[in-house]
Amino acid sequence: MYIVFFHLSGIALLEILFYFLYVGNMETNLFSDTINKMLKSEHKNIENYRIKNPVNESQYIDMINGLSQNSSQIINYYHSKSKDSENKRKHHNDKLFHKAIIVWVFIFGVSILVLILEIYYNKYNKKQMEKTDSVSNIALEMVQTSISTYESPRARNNDEIIDTNQNEIKRKIIYTSIHSILLAGLILGFEFWFFNQIIMNYQVMSKEELEYLFIDNYI
Repeated sequence: MYIVFFHLSGIALLEILFYFLYVGNMETNLFSDTINKMLKSEHKNIENYRIKNPVNESQYIDMINGLSQNSSQIINYYHSKSKDSENKRKHHNDKLFHKAIIVWVFIFGVSILVLILEIYYNKYNKKQMEKTDSVSNIALEMVQTSISTYESPRARNNDEIIDTNQNEIKRKIIYTSIHSILLAGLILGFEFWFFNQIIMNYQVMSKEELEYLFIDNYI
């Protein structure tokens, strides 16, 4: 049964690393490229846009006149805001990564615990079976030497072997079914948690970074 938890911990680790080391960065780059293309295609409508005045944020300035008059000041203002916001976004995503790793450590710890418990259980079960087999062998010898035995020992042994094989097949079928159902349930549970707690809270790009992309395309 411990194999189920090791499978889950392996799948969880691969998904966590794949999402944070590849998918997250890819989403940010793809989103940034899409916004840049969209803004370039809307360049002809620039006169309809207004932005905050960096000197007085309660006022707005026109894109055409304001940018030509205060371009360096505006760039520095929005670039500074963008960098601060980017650092906060990365810090937030790093916290999500640490949260996911903590959950993975818990899953792996449970896997180790189940492995240890299963090893001890198998040792205990083996000793019990050896005791049972010893008693059964003694009883079988007494029956074989009894005068009232009408069935040959070979026929009795064949029946016992058949019963043992059938029980073993049934046990393997039940074990495999439980293994598959438990693994599927644990994977679905992890995926549900990962989607709601990690992916939904992952920040691809902040509002301030979008503002700087917008300004950078028109100055």
